[in-house]
Amino acid sequence: MKAARDVPMPELPEVEVLARHLRPLIRGKTIRGVNVRRAKVLAPTSPQTFRRTLLGAKFTGLSRRGKYLLLIQTL
Repeated sequence: MKAARDVPMPELPEVEVLARHLRPLIRGKTIRGVNVRRAKVLAPTSPQTFRRTLLGAKFTGLSRRGKYLLLIQTL
């Protein structure tokens, strides 16, 4: 299995295609589970607080900033 640092960054057109594909699929969906793999990236928030905050939230949209996808949700 490759480490995350070994996976190439997708090109901008690929990210846009993914955003357009996912946008209608996630709108209105509820977050039913949260799996934190690297707790230190959440610091200073604890994994428990992060989970508690996101569980039950609904996705209202998806936008893009460069190569990053931004998932918009109601809490």
